[in-house]
Amino acid sequence: MTFTPERYVKALAAAKSFDIKKLQAWTRNVLLGFDYIGIVEPAYYSNFKLGLHEPPVIAFHVHAIVRNPDTDRLRQVLEGINRAHRSLVPGCPVADMRPITPGDHHKVLKYLVKEPSGNYRAYPERQEVMDPRTGEIQSWMTRRFRQKSKLASPGVQLRTREVIKGWHMDKIVLVGGAGRKTLKTVRKELMQFMPYKTRRGRQNEFSGYFEKPDYGEYAN
Repeated sequence: MTFTPERYVKALAAAKSFDIKKLQAWTRNVLLGFDYIGIVEPAYYSNFKLGLHEPPVIAFHVHAIVRNPDTDRLRQVLEGINRAHRSLVPGCPVADMRPITPGDHHKVLKYLVKEPSGNYRAYPERQEVMDPRTGEIQSWMTRRFRQKSKLASPGVQLRTREVIKGWHMDKIVLVGGAGRKTLKTVRKELMQFMPYKTRRGRQNEFSGYFEKPDYGEYAN
């Protein structure tokens, strides 16, 4: 599933200092009681305006995998989110859910940890309407938008990398329920390959910064 609340969309200059713990806390609150693993990611929108801020803007969002959820309860949660919150792009839901078949888990996990490299653009949807007086077909812009993405240019990718500079996996990952055990295992295995000084420095830097991990059956 994906969460894209408008409140966590920032102008490019402000995005570099955005505290992603706010988005993580929001996500943990709405997914309370579910077993999940998720990750924060920035999306670069090159043609969409945010209030008084001219484009580009950075839309911080969360991709998450929820394991064996109560589907009816989860759908109710997502419907509540979509009623209560706005998305940056009008007409696009804040919370979106898609089922994952067991054979596709590895593909989804790869997508979760990919480096941000897209350039997103939003376009107003148009509707053809016939003028009742003249019979002429006219094209009108609606209040709904659609969005497209493509591989960003090297310059855009460099600007996005400036936003995520200093990010580490244990900073951007968030977990809940049975997800904690697996994250703890993965972190332990990865940290053992780091030099001792680097490992100690990271542990001190992030002391008290993250929730204690877990991953449960995601490890299978």
